[in-house]
Amino acid sequence: MGGPPGATSTSRFRLTVLDLLIGAWVVLWISVAVAVGVQVNNLRDLADTVVVAADSVDSAARALQRTADAIGTTRTGLAQTEEGLKQVQNALDALGSIPLVGGFATGGLADAVTSLQQAADRLRALQGEVVTLATDARVTAASARASGRQAGDSIGTLAILLAIAIAFMPTVPVLAAYLAGRLGWRRPH
Repeated sequence: MGGPPGATSTSRFRLTVLDLLIGAWVVLWISVAVAVGVQVNNLRDLADTVVVAADSVDSAARALQRTADAIGTTRTGLAQTEEGLKQVQNALDALGSIPLVGGFATGGLADAVTSLQQAADRLRALQGEVVTLATDARVTAASARASGRQAGDSIGTLAILLAIAIAFMPTVPVLAAYLAGRLGWRRPH
């Protein structure tokens, strides 16, 4: 251990204590920097959760789209049933003109056809709402997924930058001043 020229053992002891304090200062700030970097990086879990939630919303949107498709299939079946009832009604109307066979009441079939038309109209409206909801959910899921991924990347970068800043800002000036003085003590005057 060097010291200023002509240094006594007391001044060497003080210099050793100063060396230890400066070393402890540097170790302390590097430890704080690592801890902050790790904790900030752990925030990536939140971003990952957003991505997982977006995947779930997307799955729900796909299920809604399948529901809309099933509603469309049901509407098609209702339309076919309506057409079949109309044909039966037409046949019964034709039979109604035949003596002894005619006279069947076809009013019930007309009511059934009207009810089927109303049900088909309600299903058409419902299908449109479900398709809109599914589309909106898919768009929201894609946006959330992209935001979650971008946030995760930004958090990783922030963790590194904060760790570097916390490690260097309090230590570099102190080390520079200390080393300049320490090296100056070792040089012959």
